[in-house]
Amino acid sequence: MATSGTYGETSFPIITLIEEAHRLCKIPPQAITGEILDTARRHLYLMFTRWGNQQNLWTVGKAIIPQQIGKRVYDLPAGVLDIRTVLRRELVLSGGTSATSSAGGTVTNAFDQDLDTVLTQTSADGNVSVDFGSEVYVTTVGICTNGARTYNLVWEFSEDNSTWTTVLATGSVAYTDREFAYYDITAPRGGRYFRVRETGGGTLNVRQIVFGRSPSEVSVTLQNRDDYYDQPDKTLRSDPTMFWYDKQITPRIWVWPAPASDMKSLVVWYTRNIEDPGAFSNDMAIPKRWYEAALYGLAVRVARVHPGVDPGILQDLKMEADMALADARGADTDGSDFMITPNIGVYTR
Repeated sequence: MATSGTYGETSFPIITLIEEAHRLCKIPPQAITGEILDTARRHLYLMFTRWGNQQNLWTVGKAIIPQQIGKRVYDLPAGVLDIRTVLRRELVLSGGTSATSSAGGTVTNAFDQDLDTVLTQTSADGNVSVDFGSEVYVTTVGICTNGARTYNLVWEFSEDNSTWTTVLATGSVAYTDREFAYYDITAPRGGRYFRVRETGGGTLNVRQIVFGRSPSEVSVTLQNRDDYYDQPDKTLRSDPTMFWYDKQITPRIWVWPAPASDMKSLVVWYTRNIEDPGAFSNDMAIPKRWYEAALYGLAVRVARVHPGVDPGILQDLKMEADMALADARGADTDGSDFMITPNIGVYTR
């Protein structure tokens, strides 16, 4: 007997979930009005928000935040709920003496670790390359532009300076003046030559280009608000060793000491909200193992707010929802061992 041969490819868009949830409440599809659809979508959003507070493994993300000399506060990406860890990263950087520009300009300015010097090419879709002399593995690339620029960059490596292979295409990105944008290469490839190439018709005008190797990361310690407030010199400049997580509407971190270098970065691992449901045609931004929990969880909410639902159904739906959610949470583990380290302290204010 033939089987599908596919795994997890069955589509389950938002509209289907809402319709199925109403069926569980014995509400026929023809009775579902536009207002009812909007109400169900709002409750789905609220349920996803509650689930996000559980810090599921599939909502873990990473942000590379460039340090700026003297800057103490850094905004976090949209949707961040909590921080798992903050690391201070330093890279081995390429030297400008082995760099070349395909379209003119002072190429050494892009590698001198000085944001006040600039490489300005003279024609569009140019590239900047570095000869490392022997095979290396570039793990992180970055760019700091001169002025606000939009580029469509491709990062490539080569063994012979003739045949180039793409390791990262960052797409069209709007860059901010004097602010680095870093990208980790998830599958580094060894090569003697590396380059960055503009493909969107722009002319490279940059303060710095980074082909980073051998990243060294040191943990930055979490401190509470009072400890940060009590620092006698908050403008002290050095490598940050501590941070305070400021849970504003736009979450942010305050670091101490303030950075003394523009060439280092903070790597923030965090948990985020689940994506909004959005359009009815969208799929849910959750693992498929959570689909049944979403279905029964929404059905319980529908049964509570819809006046036409038999109250006797609610208890059965609640029981199914609890079991489905418990199964989903039980599977939300990486299976590794864990260690508990007691750390008893007092928060004073």
